[in-house]
Amino acid sequence: MKTAATRTQRAKATSTTNQAATKTAKAPAAAPLPELREALAEAYENIQLLDKAVVTAKQAEDDEVLRYKPLFDACSSGDEPKARALLATGLDVNWHNKEGVTPLHVAACDGHLNVVRMLLEQGAEVDAPLGEVQSKLGISFVGATPWLLAKANQKGPVAELLYSYGANPNATMGAGLSWREVADVFAKAGVVSMSVGQK
Repeated sequence: MKTAATRTQRAKATSTTNQAATKTAKAPAAAPLPELREALAEAYENIQLLDKAVVTAKQAEDDEVLRYKPLFDACSSGDEPKARALLATGLDVNWHNKEGVTPLHVAACDGHLNVVRMLLEQGAEVDAPLGEVQSKLGISFVGATPWLLAKANQKGPVAELLYSYGANPNATMGAGLSWREVADVFAKAGVVSMSVGQK
């Protein structure tokens, strides 16, 4: 009886040991602590580098906006000699901010014929489209060209000059609005003259 009982106990013990061994084999092996620490340190370093790259890119963008601000101010005020002098320093006549506003958009919208002519002579893209410009008028200015802005803003001579340089007279913006429809929005909102000057 004792022998039979002992065999039964041994069998149960062996079975229990085998089950434990099977569970241990199935459990994922933990990485050695030094390797884990090294991996975490590397991941943290990569995150720091990424953060630094984002900050650097934002700073570069801000610096570029500040560098072009005098040119946009000159185009908005109609100061053709100053705008010409600034371009002579190496500024790009077709540079645009994140909203797609170029010096030509500003000069055309504000009706400065001499500045518009000078920009076109310097190689400004006549039909450069706007991006998403913030507006309180409830319409989207996406796709607006210098010509469309000049026509909608009642700057006839500027629009004619742009047209002579190949501007598309069928240009639309936003949800397919023509210059007449945009001008109507301006009129209803009591906007005498709109500016898209750089912020």
